[in-house]
Amino acid sequence: MTMRTYIAVCLSVIATGAGAQSLPRPVSAADVAARPVLVVAPAFPALAPGEATSAEIRVSGIVSGAGSLDAPEFVPAPGKEKYVQAVRQVLHLWKFRPAISETDCAPVAQKQTFVVWFSQDGGKPSVSVSIAKTEQSTPATTTAVGAGPTRSWRQRPSIEFPEAAQERGIEGAAEVALQVNANGEIVKSTLVYATPLSVFGEAAMRGVRSASLAPLASAGSGKACMVVPFGFCTEGIPAVPNSACSRS
Repeated sequence: MTMRTYIAVCLSVIATGAGAQSLPRPVSAADVAARPVLVVAPAFPALAPGEATSAEIRVSGIVSGAGSLDAPEFVPAPGKEKYVQAVRQVLHLWKFRPAISETDCAPVAQKQTFVVWFSQDGGKPSVSVSIAKTEQSTPATTTAVGAGPTRSWRQRPSIEFPEAAQERGIEGAAEVALQVNANGEIVKSTLVYATPLSVFGEAAMRGVRSASLAPLASAGSGKACMVVPFGFCTEGIPAVPNSACSRS
């Protein structure tokens, strides 16, 4: 069996228990760009004498609302074909957090470019991934970071750790977009992403069905779009850890 290396990607979750969640926050400029949440590191290619020992590989594609990278294209990298092939072999395993439209309070497709760096330090190979730039194919109208009132829970979500994942020692994360009215009632809920298993998203969605937020102090018009992340963290040493679960 081939061992795969997962690159740690920071997730904005509160990870203090099996199914912990943070307070809902307004959709903001931080939610405009799609970003990777689960990255399988490419294998460092076997190099012949004289071949470059480092490379910067750019890959562009449409991050769908479901979190997949569709129609990937590689920016030409002359002399770096081995590195391109290494990325191509694992790209289908990557999971992305899509951009969110504040208007629709739901994920939207977006064109995005990512950079994969290969390097060697003292003969030890390393691989890293980051966002290169944003090229939106579907506008995601958002407010400024921190804009909008903070909303607390009136009735907190009832979240259960998926039994199948718990038995296997798998940690995970999910995020849900909530459209909320001035009375704090959730009128629409949409899964943004779940990783590494879909059961974490299912658990998060079940949990918000009976949840509600505190009403606004002053009457407002229309509906607000909020997002809330969920962390699913086990006790002890997990077999498949979630990088967002902090441990001392």
